[in-house]
Amino acid sequence: MCPETASGSGGSASSPTRLTSTAGFVPVVVVVALVVLYSLLVVQRPLLGALVASWVLGLYVAWRFVSWFVAAYHRRTVAMESMADSLEPLAEQEGASPTFDGGDETR
Repeated sequence: MCPETASGSGGSASSPTRLTSTAGFVPVVVVVALVVLYSLLVVQRPLLGALVASWVLGLYVAWRFVSWFVAAYHRRTVAMESMADSLEPLAEQEGASPTFDGGDETR
């Protein structure tokens, strides 16, 4: 049994709240706003600011998707380990294994 499933909580309890938190979104919005203001006021090229802002937002969305995928994969793995651990006593019981008589007359 792995340490994550030993507690019975099914892994870390902070991962769902970490994925639904918007704390990482605020710095991204601040960076995008600064880039757009810089491109409008200093460089005077609004399309450059829009291009950089779209790249920053795109990278943020990709990072959030990868984080979500990793957390979902971890939850699936913990669930599979939990199911395997719960079936282990059944497999250890005597006579619980399937028997094969060696003949297959149905073919």
